Amino acid sequence: MIPLKRIYLLPEAEITDLYARPIFNQDEQRLYFEMNQVELDKLSQFGTLKTKIYFILQLAYFKAKNQFFIFVFEDVLADVAYVLA
Repeated sequence: MIPLKRIYLLPEAEITDLYARPIFNQDEQRLYFEMNQVELDKLSQFGTLKTKIYFILQLAYFKAKNQFFIFVFEDVLADVAYVLA
Protein backbone atom coordinates (compact mmCIF):
# COMPACT_ATOMS: atom_id res chain seq x y z
CA MET A 1 0.00 0.00 0.00
CA ILE A 2 1.31 3.44 -0.93
CA PRO A 3 1.40 5.87 2.01
CA LEU A 4 -0.92 8.81 1.63
CA LYS A 5 0.61 12.24 1.40
CA ARG A 6 -0.67 14.90 3.71
CA ILE A 7 -2.26 17.91 2.07
CA TYR A 8 -1.33 21.26 3.61
CA LEU A 9 -4.08 23.78 3.01
CA LEU A 10 -3.05 26.46 5.47
CA PRO A 11 0.33 27.73 6.56
CA GLU A 12 1.26 27.15 10.21
CA ALA A 13 0.68 30.83 11.08
CA GLU A 14 -2.92 30.70 9.84
CA ILE A 15 -3.56 27.46 11.73
CA THR A 16 -2.30 29.17 14.88
CA ASP A 17 -4.53 32.19 14.22
CA LEU A 18 -7.55 29.90 13.88
CA TYR A 19 -6.98 27.54 16.79
CA ALA A 20 -4.78 29.24 19.38
CA ARG A 21 -6.24 30.79 22.49
CA PRO A 22 -6.84 34.49 21.90
CA ILE A 23 -4.48 37.00 23.46
CA PHE A 24 -6.51 40.12 24.13
CA ASN A 25 -5.39 43.72 24.10
CA GLN A 26 -7.13 46.17 26.47
CA ASP A 27 -9.93 47.01 24.05
CA GLU A 28 -10.61 43.33 23.40
CA GLN A 29 -10.63 42.62 27.13
CA ARG A 30 -13.33 45.27 27.61
CA LEU A 31 -15.32 43.81 24.72
CA TYR A 32 -15.07 40.09 25.43
CA PHE A 33 -15.18 40.17 29.23
CA GLU A 34 -18.36 42.27 29.30
CA MET A 35 -21.19 40.07 30.54
CA ASN A 36 -24.93 40.36 30.00
CA GLN A 37 -27.53 39.51 32.64
CA VAL A 38 -27.98 35.89 31.51
CA GLU A 39 -24.22 35.34 31.76
CA LEU A 40 -24.10 37.01 35.18
CA ASP A 41 -26.93 34.77 36.37
CA LYS A 42 -24.97 31.68 35.26
CA LEU A 43 -21.84 33.04 36.93
CA SER A 44 -23.66 33.34 40.25
CA GLN A 45 -24.33 29.58 40.21
CA PHE A 46 -20.62 28.81 40.66
CA GLY A 47 -19.31 28.61 44.21
CA THR A 48 -15.58 29.23 44.26
CA LEU A 49 -13.69 32.24 42.97
CA LYS A 50 -11.44 29.96 40.89
CA THR A 51 -14.45 28.40 39.15
CA LYS A 52 -15.99 31.82 38.50
CA ILE A 53 -12.76 33.11 36.97
CA TYR A 54 -12.45 29.98 34.82
CA PHE A 55 -16.06 30.44 33.62
CA ILE A 56 -15.45 34.11 32.73
CA LEU A 57 -12.25 33.28 30.84
CA GLN A 58 -13.80 30.39 28.89
CA LEU A 59 -16.83 32.52 28.05
CA ALA A 60 -14.67 35.36 26.73
CA TYR A 61 -12.45 33.01 24.73
CA PHE A 62 -15.54 31.32 23.30
CA LYS A 63 -17.01 34.68 22.31
CA ALA A 64 -13.78 35.50 20.49
CA LYS A 65 -13.06 32.16 18.78
CA ASN A 66 -16.20 29.99 19.12
CA GLN A 67 -14.23 27.23 20.77
CA PHE A 68 -13.08 26.17 24.22
CA PHE A 69 -9.46 26.06 25.36
CA ILE A 70 -7.35 24.13 27.81
CA PHE A 71 -5.14 26.45 29.84
CA VAL A 72 -3.70 27.05 33.27
CA PHE A 73 -4.08 30.35 35.06
CA GLU A 74 -0.33 30.96 34.87
CA ASP A 75 -0.65 31.20 31.07
CA VAL A 76 -3.44 33.80 31.18
CA LEU A 77 -2.33 36.07 34.01
CA ALA A 78 -3.14 39.29 32.15
CA ASP A 79 -6.73 38.15 31.64
CA VAL A 80 -7.03 36.91 35.23
CA ALA A 81 -5.78 40.29 36.46
CA TYR A 82 -8.35 42.05 34.27
CA VAL A 83 -11.17 39.86 35.61
CA LEU A 84 -10.10 40.47 39.20
CA ALA A 85 -9.74 44.25 38.76
